[in-house]
Amino acid sequence: IEWYQSYFGERPSARFTAVPGLLNGGCCYGPRCRNAKGQEALYCILGVSKTDSQGQPEFTPDMLGTVVHEFCHSFANPIIDRHEAELAVAGEKMFRHVAERMRAQAYGNAATMLRESLVRACTVRFHQRYGGSEAARRAAQSEVSRGFVWTADLAKLLAEYEARRDKYPTLDSFAPRLAEFFTKYAKDFDKQRNQTEPK
Repeated sequence: IEWYQSYFGERPSARFTAVPGLLNGGCCYGPRCRNAKGQEALYCILGVSKTDSQGQPEFTPDMLGTVVHEFCHSFANPIIDRHEAELAVAGEKMFRHVAERMRAQAYGNAATMLRESLVRACTVRFHQRYGGSEAARRAAQSEVSRGFVWTADLAKLLAEYEARRDKYPTLDSFAPRLAEFFTKYAKDFDKQRNQTEPK
């Protein structure tokens, strides 16, 4: 929990709740809500993708990345949404190249793809922080296999954010650099993709 508050630089009083989604199948979600007093509750609804020999749900250590991912949505989604004007054109250009792959995963538009992109890159940086370079590499490669071929490059950019927290106290303050990244990637998408997709 401390990593989120430190990494994103906001929401120090938010309450984190993990919810076993016993009727969700393997689907997972990361919603958030605010009560009448302004207090925020952040959720990871974790679907059941594994069962034991008795058919009982299993939540295993290798699901940690999914938990991190879902909680990241409460932080990353608002950043993308607040900077929609700077990101929309690049997002639409990129989405056209990967629309089929994205829609197959229920990511039906460019805005959703951008939210997922930032979440996935932040999750890679979590793995870097707590698991090391190899864990981060595996996490990034997993995202490439899902069509998010820019994940490693975006995670590399986030390392710049981490190194310059004096200049960028929150990830939201780093948003102009995110916009530059997506604009550049969209401009020469095929060349960028060829450099990162597995051969």
